[in-house]
Amino acid sequence: MQKILLADLSIILVEPSDTQRKIISTLLHKENVENVNAVGTVAEAIDAIHKQGADLVVSSMYLEDGTGLDILKAIKNSPELCAIPFMLVSSENRPEKLEEFKQAGVAAMLPKPFSTENLSRALKASLDLINTEELDLELFDVRQVRVLLVDDSKLAR
Repeated sequence: MQKILLADLSIILVEPSDTQRKIISTLLHKENVENVNAVGTVAEAIDAIHKQGADLVVSSMYLEDGTGLDILKAIKNSPELCAIPFMLVSSENRPEKLEEFKQAGVAAMLPKPFSTENLSRALKASLDLINTEELDLELFDVRQVRVLLVDDSKLAR
């Protein structure tokens, strides 16, 4: 399997503020990410994900028609989309709000305001999830492999 580089990433950026969209897009371009589709609402994000796909979704927490958690749940609850990593960009610092995202399977959390170093680290963490190596199961009969999955979060399971 060929590894995806930052320059190859297709990102859907979900940010309600035009100014913040421009700032984040510019910073992504400085990290050599050229394919950024910026939208402003949950509905636009879900529509863009279904129509064009994405390697990564980068979203604010609070949007006009919902939250980034709504987008993350839509991704994780879809068999076709569930492998798409989700990065949260937010100034939210209440642990209970951030815990919801952790339990739902967020790939990275980027606090606002963030430095280019923070963005670079979050992008690399997301790339690590995208570029996972497949297990070689030639020595196993996959029909007889048993897996026990335990998690207290229904969404995480």
